[in-house]
Amino acid sequence: VSTWVGALAVSTDCNPAPTPYTESFNGIAWTIGTFTVPGNLRPCWYRDETVNYQMTPMTTTTTLTTGPSVDHTNGTGKFLTAQRFFGTLTQSNVGVVESRLIDLSAFTIPELSFWYHMYGVDIDSLRVDVFDGQSWNRQGSIVGQQQTAKSDPWEEYIINMSAYANDTVKLRFSYYRNS
Repeated sequence: VSTWVGALAVSTDCNPAPTPYTESFNGIAWTIGTFTVPGNLRPCWYRDETVNYQMTPMTTTTTLTTGPSVDHTNGTGKFLTAQRFFGTLTQSNVGVVESRLIDLSAFTIPELSFWYHMYGVDIDSLRVDVFDGQSWNRQGSIVGQQQTAKSDPWEEYIINMSAYANDTVKLRFSYYRNS
């Protein structure tokens, strides 16, 4: 008698992306959602879709008291934003989005840079971890609201990734909101 019950879902990571790797979130795979349903992430990216607090592609935020108004590049592109979705999902104040695998072997001194906009009274923090094939390692965090208006400029955050030179890594962005 087997103790296995039901179907077993298994997935594997996509092939690593070569570097330099840039993600603008503007491709057709990054689709914008609605008030109750998050948009789609590009294949090979992951988010916890069982909770109501998720990163989703947007071209503007949907409330007056959170930001940003537009993306940081030309003002017409998409960006990922943390949104609460209403419906049957589990209530949460934490969300996670993970990148695809990224091959850093082309660089001796790799770095991660990304742009962020953290406007809203419910913002707690953003944490960045790197998976090196063995474990997740915290590489940075930003705590609290950083902008004071939707129209404030985006800020750049840079992480030295020298410890991961010649490795294949995955990035995890964990975002927290005040309850």
